[in-house]
Amino acid sequence: MPAILLFERDKGTTRRGILILGVGVGIDPGLAMDTNKPDINSLMEKLLAMQDSLLQAQEKNLTLAAQIRDLERQIRDVEELRIEHDNQSQLLADKTRENKHLHQELSRMSGMMNIRIQENEEMKTNIAELQHQLKNSQADRDLLAIMLTDAENAVRDESRSSSPNNRVSKENPKDWKNILKGK
Repeated sequence: MPAILLFERDKGTTRRGILILGVGVGIDPGLAMDTNKPDINSLMEKLLAMQDSLLQAQEKNLTLAAQIRDLERQIRDVEELRIEHDNQSQLLADKTRENKHLHQELSRMSGMMNIRIQENEEMKTNIAELQHQLKNSQADRDLLAIMLTDAENAVRDESRSSSPNNRVSKENPKDWKNILKGK
């Protein structure tokens, strides 16, 4: 594994370094330890550039990780909305079926009410006809009562004016019929 050793001056010593492992630069480790070589500055520049690139990559990685979390949150929200939409759709379908059932029930009840209304109208007609017949019967009864009263009065008048043999007896009711018929 390649290693890079960075050198710094520290209180009069020419060598004090930091060893960074795992940075694949393709540099011979022997060259990095030699402070007299002029390539150290270029290697340092490359290392700093690589550190900047690494820092930018880490920042980009953090940004992408934040975006991934945001997208995952949005996916969860969308899934929750889809579930809520499915639940609302199911509820709407249930309500639609219930409304259809209620509509059928109301139509059936409306038909029954129309039949009852028609029966009620027929009953009103029958009652009016029966009332008319009752009035006619009462009028006939009143007329018969008047005729009976007139007949009784006529019989009394006749019995007063006639002889005792022509009187109508209570034992012979056929005579009453003849009187009412006018015979």
